[in-house]
Amino acid sequence: IDQRTGETRVGLYADALDEDTEECVYFDGVPDHRKRFVFGVGATAFRYTSVPEMLEAANSDREAPERQDALRQLAVQGTADTVPVLAELLRGEDAGLAHLARSAMESMPYPSVDDAFLGALADLSGPALVGVINSLAVRRTVAAVPALTALLSTGDPAVERAAAIALGSVGTVASGEALLQALPGASDILLPALYGGMLTCAQRLSVAGPSVAAQGFCDALLARLVPQAVREAALRGAIVSRGVEGVPLLLQVLRGDDPALARVAIWVAHHDLPGGDVSQALAAGLPGLVEERRLLLIDALC
Repeated sequence: IDQRTGETRVGLYADALDEDTEECVYFDGVPDHRKRFVFGVGATAFRYTSVPEMLEAANSDREAPERQDALRQLAVQGTADTVPVLAELLRGEDAGLAHLARSAMESMPYPSVDDAFLGALADLSGPALVGVINSLAVRRTVAAVPALTALLSTGDPAVERAAAIALGSVGTVASGEALLQALPGASDILLPALYGGMLTCAQRLSVAGPSVAAQGFCDALLARLVPQAVREAALRGAIVSRGVEGVPLLLQVLRGDDPALARVAIWVAHHDLPGGDVSQALAAGLPGLVEERRLLLIDALC
């Protein structure tokens, strides 16, 4: 596909046709007129042929397999008009259909889906509520941050953990601050999710380059008594979020007495800090290292 030239068109196609079509596929530049080119996502093997038919089946008293098939189709072919119907099924008593309705909505690119999920938070509990929280995490719904923050103190461990993970997935400064503020007094059950959420948030904030906010979240974790795995991940985030300004911290760790953190620092030097400025700064720090770590850093620079 990435090497097509001229007028050649490459793409998915539907079932074989009985008659020739000019809207056909090409393979190595040769047209196959008995296979129709598909410009969007779809499948002819689905049970239903139109969105109204899918909605009617999904919201009826038909057998479960028929309703389930309709919901699976709506995940691919559903329009914005289908969201209200799916939102009602989301609140229904049939857990299986509610799950499929949520899954169908989760993949839709419409703002009304986020509104529906946010509206459902107050009406659901238990696994159904956790499912909606997970969908908000997948969609990285920024508007959900206040509601997710409130869910950190519901008393339901599963809901609280899901909310913490979702806040990390949203990956904004506000969601990271919500996690940071929840650390004091958090239960031992919730703490791992808070740590993981903060690390994910810092990673997302650092994707576009150095981030002061990400740096602060990682530094806050390093200042706490956290499990070793969290400390190592926080160190990586603290260095990466600083960019070239993270080199002094990296060298400080290499001069320290924690071999596990030193290995993390070498990994970061090798994989996470590109650029000539970084290489020059790391090379300048070589004389201050013991021989073993000096050799490891030289290898990373190479």
